[in-house]
Amino acid sequence: MLDTLEAANVPRSEGDQTAEFERWRQDAVKTAALINNEPEPVLTSFSPISALPAEVSYLTHNADAAAITEALRVSGIPFSPFYQLLITFAGLDAINEALPPPMMAELRTQTSLEQFLTSYVPGVTTPRRADASNIATALLRQHIERHLVRRGLKALPQRSSSVFYFPIGLVTNNKVPYTAASGRRTNKNIVGRSERNKVYWHLAMKVSVVLGPPAFVRFKPYVAFSEDGQIAIADPKRTAPIRRRFCKNWWNQHWRQLQEAFAVWLADDQTECSIPLDGPQTLVLAGRLLQLTAERHIVGDLQFQDEAEDPDEPEDDEEESFDLEPDDGEDERASGR
Repeated sequence: MLDTLEAANVPRSEGDQTAEFERWRQDAVKTAALINNEPEPVLTSFSPISALPAEVSYLTHNADAAAITEALRVSGIPFSPFYQLLITFAGLDAINEALPPPMMAELRTQTSLEQFLTSYVPGVTTPRRADASNIATALLRQHIERHLVRRGLKALPQRSSSVFYFPIGLVTNNKVPYTAASGRRTNKNIVGRSERNKVYWHLAMKVSVVLGPPAFVRFKPYVAFSEDGQIAIADPKRTAPIRRRFCKNWWNQHWRQLQEAFAVWLADDQTECSIPLDGPQTLVLAGRLLQLTAERHIVGDLQFQDEAEDPDEPEDDEEESFDLEPDDGEDERASGR
């Protein structure tokens, strides 16, 4: 900034402290960012997809489109209606078991996921490329969310989609043991109590899928609140002020640890997590967050610090001024961005 001001010949005050300031600036430039050209491990917030489903099915059916769509939505099996067809990763048997008689589906054709994403499948009307990608990611996201519910998480509907939170007692002592990226064995609370606000807090995750390459799932952390440890408070006007105060001291390190713990819990401490797609196909995620290697690092920058304890709840009682209806009832820090 100073170089820019000088280049533009912006007038400046030549006070008694000018020489002192110039000495400080020269020293600061020398020591501001010493870069070492040595590799450094970098932990991302992404869960790599080890294996995508191989095939996409196009199904025909013998019922009114609206009726069969409603029947399948009640079943919870992910699918996408497309004109008079159904597009799904699920198996035909699972689809027909979910349909009340005399409704029935039949296989029109199957194609590879790669072919489906090109928007050209011989012999059948197929979505355009962008629509095909949106359909595939939406179906995979719904299968993952369905798996989270089967594992015991509870859904909290939001404005755009749902988040999925740990109810109290789902995990022993409400702590997830895991081996951190630093190599140290530790644990992380995923449910706790805020006595100041008279509520329980719950770690929650919002799911998004990227087909890549590389393909990965991002479990975006979020904090839900409840009065009884089970049923999350749905009113954002009530939870947004609590979330902003309670998560005031939750910085990147804490969010990273929560994401590490969640990835280990999801994979049941195994190297991979296989998510069934209501049939013979599965979606396979890595059991740990994606770790990369940077070519250089900042000298003195501490890597993979770990704290076993949660941050202390802020003690100030000052009411903050903010919009009570942020997007999905969240803000930047309180959602782990």
